[in-house]
Amino acid sequence: MNHKKLLLTLTLCLCALLCMVVTASASEVSVHSHLICKGTTCTDPAHASHNDVTFEKAITMNDNGVLCIGGTEAQKYDGQNYDYILQEGIYYLDGDLILHGGIQVSGNVTLCLNGHTISNNYSHVIQTPWNKDVTFTLCDCKGGGKIAHAENSSSTGMGVNLNNTSGKQQIFVMYNGCITQNKGSGVYLYQNTSFTMYGGSITKNNVDGDFGGGVYVHNGATFTMYGGDITKNKADYGGGVSTSGDTANFTMYGGSITENHANKSGGGIYSTSNNISIYGGSVTNNSVTKTGKAGGIYVSSSDTLTVGGNVNISGNWKGDSEESGSKNNVYLNGNTSGTSAAIVIEKELTGEEPIGVTTANAPTAGNPVTIVTGNSIKEAYKKASFQADNAAYGVSYDGTNKVLQLHAHTGGTATCKAEAVCTTCGQPYGNINPNNHALVHHEAKAPTCTAKGWEAYDTCSRCDYTTKVEIPMAAHTYGTPTYVWAADNASCTATRTCTACQHVENETVNTQKQVTQNRSCTLNELSTFT
Repeated sequence: MNHKKLLLTLTLCLCALLCMVVTASASEVSVHSHLICKGTTCTDPAHASHNDVTFEKAITMNDNGVLCIGGTEAQKYDGQNYDYILQEGIYYLDGDLILHGGIQVSGNVTLCLNGHTISNNYSHVIQTPWNKDVTFTLCDCKGGGKIAHAENSSSTGMGVNLNNTSGKQQIFVMYNGCITQNKGSGVYLYQNTSFTMYGGSITKNNVDGDFGGGVYVHNGATFTMYGGDITKNKADYGGGVSTSGDTANFTMYGGSITENHANKSGGGIYSTSNNISIYGGSVTNNSVTKTGKAGGIYVSSSDTLTVGGNVNISGNWKGDSEESGSKNNVYLNGNTSGTSAAIVIEKELTGEEPIGVTTANAPTAGNPVTIVTGNSIKEAYKKASFQADNAAYGVSYDGTNKVLQLHAHTGGTATCKAEAVCTTCGQPYGNINPNNHALVHHEAKAPTCTAKGWEAYDTCSRCDYTTKVEIPMAAHTYGTPTYVWAADNASCTATRTCTACQHVENETVNTQKQVTQNRSCTLNELSTFT
């Protein structure tokens, strides 16, 4: 009986010990939980309603190069253009991933990069299935996380590629992270897809001979940018962003599009859509090749660029280098019938930098080109919110039609100190005329023995131009000199006085004595001094 009690007691103790171990182990498991926008300055208008998100499953790669989700090896899809499928769920990376076919996300997927990198050397890094509803949310709580092609990969592919048809809706939301080094668009949006960017960066992606180095927006797709940076991407058309087709939409509220390059058109943005709007943020220091169009923003003929608020579209250029290039900010394309793209002001512009404009249809004398319509036109003119990229043109306000026009400078006269002033807009233009002086005539003056003279000459009242030629001073005119000998005849001083100015000159010389008669008892010594 005692043995049974002892056995029962030991069993109960062992159970209690096991419970303590399990409880301790459970308490030691780290929970990856944070705000979806952690690691960045949140630009989401709904930021106040953000709550902590618990990322339930860790994604790792084991020693055999197999992707593991929550510690379990994931199924690999050989023969597809992706390696793995990430089913609906909330995930975080717990190490870097090196893939040969990327990941397909399905359903509602949230992924925290957690400071790690997904590297792929074949096809797209992240992609969605064709014709299925998908919402993919990307964040990076630690910073430094990347979605990228392998550095030495020869394969082309997007960073994030959204495939779809008209029947479904696919959504990509980016809070942080870096999409970079892809040999294709950083983000590619097909029809019925949308991309909202609150932060992070899309940088150093390269599209060879195609559209949208940073982001490509297809007909029927929507891109909304609140923050983040699109920088140092390259493409033939739209180094930073490209919108293609009448129903492609791009709206920018903040963030920056900078240092992107296009080989042909639209270093910052290339648009063939009538649905591009910029209400904040900056499009700066983008470029296009010397033979291309639009270092900053290309707007196709008959389309519009809508602006308002605190925008900065400046510092974009065209050429071989920024130093030797020319200003080229917003390029308004036109056609042979004279129709030209235009900028529409939707609300008052509050930015400090003027928006530079270039038009395909160049204005000529008496034939201005309309560049801006919409609201607050007169206020924009008074604030000089727009300027011509080409200094030969100016911006004027047409009060009758309430539009801003680009015109060829005319009238005015350039002088030796200032450019001509355009009679249309009142702005200086062209170069100074170094030969147009305000001459003042001066009569000749003969020289004297006390002052130089000059020939008749002219000077300019505006600059230091002069034709003055000086004549050296005249020589003094002296009268007959007087001589004063020293008492011992050892020296003699000659004095002469100028008859014109009474200038006196003295010259004293020591004399040389020559005895001409020696002294004797009957004769005195005679000498001459010279």
